[in-house]
Amino acid sequence: MIGRQIVSGSQAVIDHYGLDADAHSVGMAIAARVLDMVKSEGVNWRPGAYDLLQHLNEWKVPYSLVTSSYAEYASRVAALAPGCGFADMVTGDMVHRGKPDPEPYSQAAQRLGVDPSNCVAFEDAESGVLSAYYAGVRTVAVPNQTPIPDKPGITIVHSLEDADRAFFASLMSKPYVNPSCCM
Repeated sequence: MIGRQIVSGSQAVIDHYGLDADAHSVGMAIAARVLDMVKSEGVNWRPGAYDLLQHLNEWKVPYSLVTSSYAEYASRVAALAPGCGFADMVTGDMVHRGKPDPEPYSQAAQRLGVDPSNCVAFEDAESGVLSAYYAGVRTVAVPNQTPIPDKPGITIVHSLEDADRAFFASLMSKPYVNPSCCM
């Protein structure tokens, strides 16, 4: 369920186990618990994430948070980002079709006013990787709790600490791989 919208993930678990429960209620209870944890414990940044955001600010590169989490939680996390923070956010409660559908990343590129092929997405879950990839975004997978499929056009790194200026220059200099060729 990692990377999916909370209600659709809850529904998948309910369906799998044949439970008598309401996916929206379960999802909202989980979201409330996670939000309480962030309020009391803060955010546990992945290695290199905070530094990457600082660099993007220094380089004057606009960046958006594209998350399956809902706006209330995402806003708390975004508020803890360094410097100017995120230029925009697309959250799970802002889209009709969540990850792995391309809608979240297509919407983010549109809101930033850029062509998706000129964007870079960092994702740690298969659903997010597929969402970015099929939206036409240059996709960097940073596996965390689940394996990531190896596809042409997806760059796999083991840490966000690898995302320095040279990494971005190399990534953007590679020919863009149109995902429709590889479906």
